[in-house]
Parts: sequence; structure tokens; C-alpha cells
Amino acid sequence: PATVMGGQTSTGTATLNGSAPAGGAIVTLTSDSAAAAPASSVTVPEGATGATFTVATAAVSTTTTATITGNFNGTQTAQLTINAPVLASVSLSPNSVVGSSNSTGTVTLSSVAPAGGVSVALASDNGSATVPSSVTVAGGATTATFTVNTVAVGTTTTATISGSYSGTLKIGLTHIATLLTSVQLIWHRVVG
Repeated sequence: PATVMGGQTSTGTATLNGSAPAGGAIVTLTSDSAAAAPASSVTVPEGATGATFTVATAAVSTTTTATITGNFNGTQTAQLTINAPVLASVSLSPNSVVGSSNSTGTVTLSSVAPAGGVSVALASDNGSATVPSSVTVAGGATTATFTVNTVAVGTTTTATISGSYSGTLKIGLTHIATLLTSVQLIWHRVVG
């Protein structure tokens, strides 16, 4: 495709205006961006008019356009757009807790984070469930986890946990009040 997420590969095609000569046609390939690395060349077999090649891409922090150039008795170019990751999901496990039990959150990116990582801002709209201000998805990774710390509440409530990076996603945490579950009477025989 002409557009990929950083870290994915794209397949290109080198096409001649006629059949390749005896021995084939070696088309040299270059890129003007370090974020896109095609093979150094591709050979169009003798008698054929085209051949495919792969372009590897690196994770990027901002959308990047790379120009791929093919050279064989003249040059032709194609544009490859490499998109930066965006926040794809925020999840909680469990998504319902009792009293002061904690929950583990996970943020997931749409593709691998670039070198240096990606910082996802976190927030909670309820003081009974607190989160760190941010969590970092390490370079080359797609996910990171964080802890939602809670305190006991008198009534069941819901906290909305949000993550923000190139957009904001939200998920609800149900915070169940601690309730009396039983009263037991133990019979003792008194002798005397």
C-alpha cells in the first residue's frame, strides 16, 4: 500500500515500458527518508515487464512521507506515507472492583512506538480511583500497563479513566461499596 503504519512493510512494483532484455533488468532503488528502506535493487526477469519489492519502515513520531526512487535507463518515483501510532484502546482488568481493590489498566497503540517511546496521558474523574499522570509505551512496543488505585467507598460509583495520545479514549471502572455479607452466631456450651 501507499500508506502504512510505522513498523509495517509496503510492497512496491517496478514496471518497465516493455519486456526486460536478456539477463533481466536491474532496477536500483533508493529512499529519501531513513523511515523507509527498500531493497537496494530489484531484478525484472528477462521477458517480463515488472517485478515487486518490499519497503521496510520504521516507527515514526509524526506522519512522514518518503520518496522511493527506481532507476533503470531513467528514474521514476513513488510516495510512501508512514503514519505515526495513535491510541487504539484503553482497557481495565478487572473493570469492577470492591472496596480498596486495585485494577490494572492497559493502553494499546495502533502500531509500534518510535524510539524513545510514547507517553500516554492518564486521568480519572473520580477521586476514589486514582491513576498516574502518564504511562510510557516503550520504543518498539505497542502496549503499557498502569495501576488504578482505589479507596473504599460508601456507595457504589463509577470512575471514568481516560488515556490521551493523538486523541482521547475513555473506559468506566465500577467501584462497588464494601457491604456486610453475613452475620454468624456461634453456639457455645457452657458447663458449670
